[in-house]
Amino acid sequence: VWKDASAIWILFHFTYADRDIQIKESRGEAALLQIQSYTAKPLMIRIPGWVAEESLKVKINGEVKEVKPQEGFLRIPGRETVQFVEVKYDLPEKVMTETTNGIDYQIAWKGDEITGISPNTTWYPFYPNL
Repeated sequence: VWKDASAIWILFHFTYADRDIQIKESRGEAALLQIQSYTAKPLMIRIPGWVAEESLKVKINGEVKEVKPQEGFLRIPGRETVQFVEVKYDLPEKVMTETTNGIDYQIAWKGDEITGISPNTTWYPFYPNL
């Protein structure tokens, strides 16, 4: 979270809280960002480039709103009272191949998170087996 005179900028989708804003991030089949803003400043919420725009759903104070990203950010107008914002989007899954030192690794992704790798190591593996 970065703040300036014009807005509160939410750059990464992590759980976070301070006196102006509270953010809760959760992931399942989709990513869900729940934000409570206690300031009148607009929110600028970064949307990753891999998010399919048709999967993006925004609620402001419980009402579905048609808000589209502009230059990678959703702009949510500020208001004088507490504001509740929900941003939900699909987490696309894909498998890619990366070759390192002559070994082809299959890497599974869900959104921006690695969910598995093959071949894996048995000595301190970083990721689950694919």
